[in-house]
Amino acid sequence: MRQCIHELSQLSATDDASYQKRFALLESVSKIKFFALLTNEDVDGGSDLIVQVFTTFYQVIAATERVYQFQIPMQDILVNLLELMDTIPSEIIEILLKQLLDHKIGEENEKVRLELLN
Repeated sequence: MRQCIHELSQLSATDDASYQKRFALLESVSKIKFFALLTNEDVDGGSDLIVQVFTTFYQVIAATERVYQFQIPMQDILVNLLELMDTIPSEIIEILLKQLLDHKIGEENEKVRLELLN
């Protein structure tokens, strides 16, 4: 699991020779719902790995301009994990809230920038 997360963390390196393999890994992991195994209580450190998946995906998205390629498979994985968890760890709630706040701040900054240009 850790190796898979590590490989996915390298997706922002779109010029890397292994990019296509990593993208294919992302699509496969999404289709077979690979990370769903982490929600099983018998998996040691499953909750920590789920937090790592969320963190990794948002880091990849922040580090690349080709977000459109990753959006659907990453969204499918994250939504599937949220649906399967009995309780959502506070770390994940913090990650989600940070993304919402960063997006909102970005929208506000864009509005201010556009107003200054007019």
